[in-house]
Amino acid sequence: MGTIIHKTVIVTGPVKNYREMGFTGEVGFTGDLVRLRKFSKAAYPNLTSPIIQHGTNGEATFMIASSGSKLGWDLSNHHDDFINDVISHAKSLSVEVQVVEHGECTPKLVDS
Repeated sequence: MGTIIHKTVIVTGPVKNYREMGFTGEVGFTGDLVRLRKFSKAAYPNLTSPIIQHGTNGEATFMIASSGSKLGWDLSNHHDDFINDVISHAKSLSVEVQVVEHGECTPKLVDS
């Protein structure tokens, strides 16, 4: 038995759409948000969402889902370490990171 506290990460930042930059072909994005998502997707390919472009202002968002593991389990500890790595990496980039805790607790934003 154990407690499940989900930690979901929401990352938002500016992106450039390849088509807006004059490239043709497949739609793609570039910028710090994209670099951080590649970092996340390499570690957690099934938990990292696609980039969702906002309707205005050239920003986009992606999410890193919770591991679903119980507190103290190896997967939970690894995911927490990874979230801390994402937050540390994000501090040098032009992105915002929010961590939301929810599950068997009162939902809250965690300082990031």
